[in-house]
Amino acid sequence: MKRNLFFLLISMAFLFVACGPTQDQAVAHNDAIVADQKALLNLEDELLDLVFDANADFATVTAKHQEYNTMIATLLDKYEKMPAFDDQDIFRLAMLDFVKSFKGISENQFKTFIDIISSVTEENQDEVQGQIESLVTEIENLEAKTLEVFLKKQEEFASQYGFTLAEFK
Repeated sequence: MKRNLFFLLISMAFLFVACGPTQDQAVAHNDAIVADQKALLNLEDELLDLVFDANADFATVTAKHQEYNTMIATLLDKYEKMPAFDDQDIFRLAMLDFVKSFKGISENQFKTFIDIISSVTEENQDEVQGQIESLVTEIENLEAKTLEVFLKKQEEFASQYGFTLAEFK
């Protein structure tokens, strides 16, 4: 009898461990990742507001860009060290790819964009305007592609755990 009880308890423990994350845990995981993504995008908006503010000095823009890069580095470290959510780990890896993409954009196109904006004078305004428009388009396209991939992975994750995604405004 004791032996049967022992095996029953072991079997129940195995079932609880083998079942993996619950839907509630998946929703919480989704919400935490989306909160980090939203914070990053909000900081990027603050940076863009400064970049396009004619009264903002270059030191302020540079400091905000550094703050943005620091946040990217923090998120990159967080998601690299975070344990896998489940065997597939779809959404954590999607966020990691998202952050890596934004890091590349920030270090390349965004840095160039800020440098160009800071060098605009009345004499070269027309010449620089084409460069600015080209870089803005390039940044928008890269970020849109990154966001599209991220959203597909998020939908896949939500489908896997049987919950629906809410629309953000």
